Amino acid sequence: MKLLIDVGNSRIKWVIINDLNRSYNFLVSKGFVDLKDKSFFAKNKENSIFFKKLSNSIKQIPRQGKKTTLKINIGWICVAPKVVEKRVIEVLKTILGNTPPKKIKTPENGLCKLELNCGTVEVSCIYDEPKTLGSDRWLALIGLASLGPPENLLRKKNHEITLISAGTATVMDRIFWKK
Repeated sequence: MKLLIDVGNSRIKWVIINDLNRSYNFLVSKGFVDLKDKSFFAKNKENSIFFKKLSNSIKQIPRQGKKTTLKINIGWICVAPKVVEKRVIEVLKTILGNTPPKKIKTPENGLCKLELNCGTVEVSCIYDEPKTLGSDRWLALIGLASLGPPENLLRKKNHEITLISAGTATVMDRIFWKK
């Protein structure tokens, strides 16, 4: 199982996908918590709305036979303030019984190389300081780039796709494919 968490400025969103069959992934559960909900910061983290909803999502995971323990791989990003990040880590520790992996960040050099069927794809951030690009935007670009160029553009020498993200801020990013 994979638990993917996006800790944004106004909400925490997550999906749980089953990766038992490597030829496809399918959604097992999903959820969100509005950070304006006062119970997010309940003194007892087990009374936190995030704890309750995420625990419920994990309980929905179908078990394989008599196997009661699940191996859950976590990938998470956070663009929220440190106090929110700290609560997320506390809740994940409580639910999963161990410290979650480090959050995913934009690489300091702003580079990522992907080997795809269509060839090698290099994603680069042109910011003077790439690490200042939000990890949510970086992963959206990596996700789009990993799909490869659309089939109808494969014969062209150069092409681009624009990714428009509408969250707390609306941003546009572009990916260029060059042969």
